[in-house]
Amino acid sequence: MRFVKPILIGAALAVTGLYAFASFATVTEDDIHVFHNVNHDTDTLIFQPGDIVALNKSGNLTFICDFKVPHVKYGPIENAIYYNQLAHQMPAFVSFVDAIKALFGFGGVPDPESPSVQQAVYDGLEFTSMNGVLTDLDSMPTEFEQQEECERRMAMHLAEGVKACTITKVLNEVSMSDDGSIVRQTTAVAFKPYSNFVGPEKLKEFQIQNPEAVAAANGKKCDDYTYHWSTYVKKKLNVIQRVPVDL
Repeated sequence: MRFVKPILIGAALAVTGLYAFASFATVTEDDIHVFHNVNHDTDTLIFQPGDIVALNKSGNLTFICDFKVPHVKYGPIENAIYYNQLAHQMPAFVSFVDAIKALFGFGGVPDPESPSVQQAVYDGLEFTSMNGVLTDLDSMPTEFEQQEECERRMAMHLAEGVKACTITKVLNEVSMSDDGSIVRQTTAVAFKPYSNFVGPEKLKEFQIQNPEAVAAANGKKCDDYTYHWSTYVKKKLNVIQRVPVDL
């Protein structure tokens, strides 16, 4: 009986290790976002570099206004399969891990012939994208398209403790509509490190009366959205790769 506890502990550690490996051997849409160095989901909204957005505590984004930015570069439309090198090099072991997970109640037994398993574990995820990025942040203008109105909107959001952040890069998913036109849908964005600052004179002019909320958001760090920790580990290990495929 004295060997039962060590055996159980060893089995638990083995299962935990296998489960962790299984997490590192997958590829998700979050992995694609981090691959492109954008790390904030946008749900169903459409943005472009230079947009000023309200970033609330829940991570939701709302368009405020935009800068006059001449230096925006959009890349070509690229279709690629994003795959995990661990799964690509050891598909049999990945299948074994999935079976062990199923044995301990972490999911059903995968069908090797299933298209979803083939795509998610072996081939990866196909994603058609187009990046847009501000190319000259150092000389980025400080004027807005509608200067007074934009500052007023930012101040109103600051009064609610909501940051006004500048988008520097967008990742668009591209698809083709029924009529043959190209449809762009922003899936994730990156921000300038700190939110736009509205000075005390403007706050007074706009009669903003909530100094504590303003102080918590005015000029504060924007990039506080995080994915699952395993996504960043995969990024550090460089296990997510892509291979171009024809559209």
